Amino acid sequence: MKYTIRENGKTITEKIPGAVQEFKGSWYILFTSAEGKRVKRVAPGVGKEGAVKALRAANEAVAKGEEPRALRVNASNPAPVAEEGTFAHLCTRFIQLADDLEPTTRRMYELTINKHLIPKFGKQAIESITTLNLVEFYSELRNRDAKPLSPKTVKNIHSILLALFKNAIAWKLCPSNPATGAKIPKQKKPTVQHTDADGLKKVIQAADGAGIYRLPFLIAVYTGMRRGEIAGLQWGDYDKGNQTLKVSRAVAIVSGQGHVVKGTKTDRHRTVDIPPVLCDVLDAHRAEVTTRQGEEPRADEFVCTRDGVNHLSLKELSEKFTELSKASELGITLHGLRHSMVTMLLENGVPDHVVAARTGHSIHTMETTYAHASESSLRVASDTVTRLLGED
Repeated sequence: MKYTIRENGKTITEKIPGAVQEFKGSWYILFTSAEGKRVKRVAPGVGKEGAVKALRAANEAVAKGEEPRALRVNASNPAPVAEEGTFAHLCTRFIQLADDLEPTTRRMYELTINKHLIPKFGKQAIESITTLNLVEFYSELRNRDAKPLSPKTVKNIHSILLALFKNAIAWKLCPSNPATGAKIPKQKKPTVQHTDADGLKKVIQAADGAGIYRLPFLIAVYTGMRRGEIAGLQWGDYDKGNQTLKVSRAVAIVSGQGHVVKGTKTDRHRTVDIPPVLCDVLDAHRAEVTTRQGEEPRADEFVCTRDGVNHLSLKELSEKFTELSKASELGITLHGLRHSMVTMLLENGVPDHVVAARTGHSIHTMETTYAHASESSLRVASDTVTRLLGED
């Protein structure tokens, strides 16, 4: 399709494969990836002209075998031109150079930067932004009349600002990090939905009628893995001899790209010991796959699939478990199984660092999210002292 844009002071018309679309104030580009798939992305720039330039850049990236990148811009509140030395320029360079970010993290950064940060600070010189500016900004976000943000969302914004100014210091664009001293709203301790051992046994029984979802549900019960980690399991991760599963990848949903296979949430691999009963279920499933395919599944084939090739959809996993939970009156979500496993282990005396290593949690998460389990452990400790030393 032919598009007319201004570039270097001149008006030019050129034919660019793909299309640009405007929807609810945002501009999108549609192009064909190197794999021949139709891709839709939110586009950087201001208005249609910025989208056209993004479309051209995307096609050029595909031709070079590179991954096109795009920032979201709302046309009703467009980002300013990223002049060098401005906060908008810092944001642009940060996203362009942040090659170590996971796709989901990159996407979250892009959306947050363009929705909240550039409209507020985009035109300002980087070094002119103060700690007080940020404290006032956080207060505005929390107390505005139209859709005030939660403390968690403000904390996420604060984390991005910390990273942005940390890079600005490294690039000698400003002398100090104004976000370091900015006070953020206190978060309420998260309410952890969980069930006890009897509840988990009910899940195991109910899973017998779940068809292709039985295996991922049982893996969730016995290991406490995240749903993306379960979907990302491949047969090479199962060690029958040592009765373990290796967690080295996860499936995630990235806006504009759908499901992608990436590293784990913490970017650390871990090995999880599994009980013999789960090994039996995995062995039976592998035997079924072998019979159906006429050969054993390869090490790089997914364990939990619908068609023997593609991993299960994350949304589908959650929805099917919710259906199962409601039908069986279990009162728990798929992610709640993870919380239940962690809580059960902690309440039965398994040390925090062991549970953290098994589940991929950080020690900080263990101390904050599972405080209820820690309190139970303290009671057990007190009872143990009484039992050993007596009441006198």
